[in-house]
Amino acid sequence: MQRRYYSLAHLLITASLILSGAPFCWGEPQIGDPGSVLTVGITMTPTTNPTQDTVPPQESSHLSGDATAKFLGEVSPLSEVSVEDRETAEKRARMVASVREDLMNRFGYDASDLDAAIAAGLISINVDLRGLKAVVRIRGKAPLPEFHTMFGILGIRKPPRIVRYQLREVEQEGPKIACIVQEDGSARCPPEPPPIYTVERIEFNASGLQFRGDPIGMEVFRKRSGRIIKEIRYRSYADDFEEIPVFKSWPDSLHAEIDYHRARGDVTSRDVTLVRLEDGRLHIRFAVDRNALGERLIISEMVYRLRVGKMEVDSIERRDAAGNLMSTIQEVEFHKAEIILAGNGRSVKIRFDTFEDLLSKASRLEQTENL
Repeated sequence: MQRRYYSLAHLLITASLILSGAPFCWGEPQIGDPGSVLTVGITMTPTTNPTQDTVPPQESSHLSGDATAKFLGEVSPLSEVSVEDRETAEKRARMVASVREDLMNRFGYDASDLDAAIAAGLISINVDLRGLKAVVRIRGKAPLPEFHTMFGILGIRKPPRIVRYQLREVEQEGPKIACIVQEDGSARCPPEPPPIYTVERIEFNASGLQFRGDPIGMEVFRKRSGRIIKEIRYRSYADDFEEIPVFKSWPDSLHAEIDYHRARGDVTSRDVTLVRLEDGRLHIRFAVDRNALGERLIISEMVYRLRVGKMEVDSIERRDAAGNLMSTIQEVEFHKAEIILAGNGRSVKIRFDTFEDLLSKASRLEQTENL
């Protein structure tokens, strides 16, 4: 039998929230309603039937050894939800913070733009405390990440409508504080630091592609055929080039190694270096295109300028393996750019969909010039 609770405490807390002007929402939990998770401070949108966003039921090779993967599924509803205690609220806040950080880094969202979109209901984060899952829903009017951030590595023009996360609980590292022995012989010990939550798996569909990921990489499949088209591996290195595990937090510099299962011209792989710049986001600094033998073909260097608190692309210089300038890309705006060929100075204005598309069009123009 379904039960509802309308206690005096419920009414008093509701009244205090209204008087304080704080954002809130009271959910009446319905059995079987995935959107019935209560939250305070972040507006949740109801979870709908995800039939439009399904995938084959097999498991991903990157995650567990096969060619495709099964979606994480919807957030499990809580059968009864009452006023959250402090510990529960803090757990919820830490889970939301983990997802928010991943959206900022993996998708390149600006922090202020992301928070404004959440406040406006354009992006919602729904978490399952028991299953450690999260579902992010992104509406069409939400801000678009720039192509020169981590978003550009994905090779899609628009962000996905639904992103599903599986989180995991990790103990915080740090010095242990000894207990203090009292006069009566009892010990007074400081509380253990609360755990943090990191991304274990992420899955979404966008631009006719299926993405399966974990903290160290992504696999990308054709949605209809299930055929893998590229793999992305994330790596981070210390000053002595010792590899640093990427799973607890996003570093200030990152290498993304992209292997194309279907070559883009002569390019079969691409090494991308990203650096966290003045606006606090990871931006593409270098992209090295390689052929099937692993030889360098073209090195693209991104030059930025800071404008109104955000980094913008000033120019992109492309050089061959010998260091000869092949072209310069400038006047880069929203999916528009001007390519100046080094050999004859010819200027060509183009439109592009993604970062990959921009480099491919520049490469074709450079090859045409050398014919």
